[in-house]
Amino acid sequence: MARVKEPIAHLANGEMGGSGRFREQRFGCRELVDEGGRLACMVYVDLNQVKAGQAPHPEDSNYSAIQERLVAWRKGEALAGVEALLGNR
Repeated sequence: MARVKEPIAHLANGEMGGSGRFREQRFGCRELVDEGGRLACMVYVDLNQVKAGQAPHPEDSNYSAIQERLVAWRKGEALAGVEALLGNR
């Protein structure tokens, strides 16, 4: 992880005029080893804008996957996509 984070830290510190570790260890990587972990991470990311008060509802979260999925679901495109995927097995 150090090899991945180091160039990003140099770039970010240069842009922000800072120094030290990238965001002082605020961000880290975790391996998502099962479906439960991936689902929990997806819910956390999808609801992040709502929790931060930037959007009142998930469908109002601009530039987010949850907004795209909800729009597709309402249009019926999501179900068609799943049916197409299952039909290709």
